[in-house]
Amino acid sequence: TTNNNTTNPGTTSPTFTPISSIGVITGFGSVFLKGIRYEVENGTIVSIEDETETTGDDSRLRLGMKVRMHARENENGERFAERIEYDEDLKGPARDVTPNTDDLSIGTFTVLSLMVMVDVNTIFDDDVDDNNSDGSIDINDLIRVGGPVVVEVSGLHTPNGILATRIDQLNPFGGPGIDENEVEIKGTITDISGLPNSFELNHELTVNIGSAIFEDGLNSASDLEVNAFVEVKAAWVSDTEVNAQVVELEDRLGDEDREGEFEIEGVLVSVDTTSQPHVIVINGITIEVVDASHLISLVNKRIELKGTFNTNNVLVLRPGVDGIRPEVENSIRTVDLLATVDTSTDTLTTRLGLQITPTGLSRVEDETRDVNDNLRLDDFINGLQGKGTGAGVPVAVEARGYPNNGSVTWTRVGIGPVDGGLICRLRGPVESINPTAFTFEILGVVVDASDSEWKDERVEPEEVLTREVFFSRLEPGDVVQATGNQEKDIDSTDCTNLSLIADEVDFENDDDVFGTVPPGGDDNPDNVDDEIVGSASNINDVTLTFDVAGQTVRVTDNTLIDSSIIEAARGVEVINDEEFGGLTENLTDLLSDGLLVSVQVTVSGDNLVATSIEDVN
Repeated sequence: TTNNNTTNPGTTSPTFTPISSIGVITGFGSVFLKGIRYEVENGTIVSIEDETETTGDDSRLRLGMKVRMHARENENGERFAERIEYDEDLKGPARDVTPNTDDLSIGTFTVLSLMVMVDVNTIFDDDVDDNNSDGSIDINDLIRVGGPVVVEVSGLHTPNGILATRIDQLNPFGGPGIDENEVEIKGTITDISGLPNSFELNHELTVNIGSAIFEDGLNSASDLEVNAFVEVKAAWVSDTEVNAQVVELEDRLGDEDREGEFEIEGVLVSVDTTSQPHVIVINGITIEVVDASHLISLVNKRIELKGTFNTNNVLVLRPGVDGIRPEVENSIRTVDLLATVDTSTDTLTTRLGLQITPTGLSRVEDETRDVNDNLRLDDFINGLQGKGTGAGVPVAVEARGYPNNGSVTWTRVGIGPVDGGLICRLRGPVESINPTAFTFEILGVVVDASDSEWKDERVEPEEVLTREVFFSRLEPGDVVQATGNQEKDIDSTDCTNLSLIADEVDFENDDDVFGTVPPGGDDNPDNVDDEIVGSASNINDVTLTFDVAGQTVRVTDNTLIDSSIIEAARGVEVINDEEFGGLTENLTDLLSDGLLVSVQVTVSGDNLVATSIEDVN
């Protein structure tokens, strides 16, 4: 890897490790990818599809773009970007817009019959029009009278479509005209029976070949294969048919990607442990992995993988949590007025007294500005000087995050204008409860729920409760949302420092972020059963434990053992599953190293306890 740094004569040149990373831009100053900072230098190449490459300029990059980064890392852990590549995943007219019934700002829509999922972390471009005139930009603004909204989507490929990380509108109202028939789509070839004239993409879209040009690994239509991941640039015929102009193989790993450290963020689409080496598909990229058995339970979840390629170009994942990081549930959310800003610590304090400190993991936006898609963290903070109730200039704050070792990691922090007053809303895990005073605490804020509406959104349909029933169900760790100041009085005493008088309190479901954390993590406070799939190892008859997917699981007398496992141990047919305590076999008789099992577990203290064990083979 090229080293652009210079050294004085006689000194030792710094050592750099090549880094290849695929992930979503979370911030700027220089560029933050998955919360990690990459310095943009004078020689950094920025490549955006269909545009001229530039050097040393990240101004065309935007929040939420999924990019491929080639960089180098020094001995101090500092990373320097050498090349940043962006290529949209989907372009075309948005159809079938369907808001989520619980949160109308998110939901799904389709482009060329491919489903696009919008969650709370999806970034909408500044140019998306407020087509429904409600004062906010969300999925509902993809509906427009007089013609479809043409969008460009960057996102993560899933088994069901694309999880959008960023959505741009290409035909803003009153803006320059575009050819709405020009479309682009990435996806998997699912049928080639129509060759040489056509093929099927994503089970839904017919791609007519005609005089299409084949590029990047394809010479002609005869090179097309089922399960190949391709990009098609085409002319629109209908939402189920296009005329291809260019067809090329997409999202393959090159030699440069395999040098040094490799990192990828995406939705794990599939894991095949029957082949050697194992094979996974993530973000449309097929990767050979030395051991992927512990990834089976993470299929269809958003994760981050880290590792290095061996001499056979097979990925060796880092051990433990360093190598696999599932998406964390954003169980904390607040909507409030900004009170003060401390530019020395980059901290925002809200009317409720919450201190919000964004980092490189935080996607920051300021809707009071005309342009904020390439906003550096320091520019974001400095732009808030002289604003807030303490300065007599009210602005709204909306922030989301998750608990992290006694503090909060804020994943999204947004500033917006205030039209009149503003409610205050706080959502998070309950820390303590005073059932006689009908109060509880979230992040140190005392919530008075003595005279509220009490609801439970965890059940379907939503259940309206009495105060006594609400507090009889309430336990520490429950995620609850409290809303005050429904009258939106800007001088309300309902929302003051570390005190919220609630008009409404709700038990909450998750926040519809695509992905979860492992058993016992932040999204499993009630110790409910979860599944681990992987190869058994380190089976111990004394401690009644074994390892699976990098975790140690304990077996009890009540653990239900799959009949096929008992049958294999006894050599005779067994009809029913049985509890371990009723068996004559030891644990080592039932399990063997390398046996692929599915284990339902529950958390007991610091231990994972198996409630059932099944043979996956």
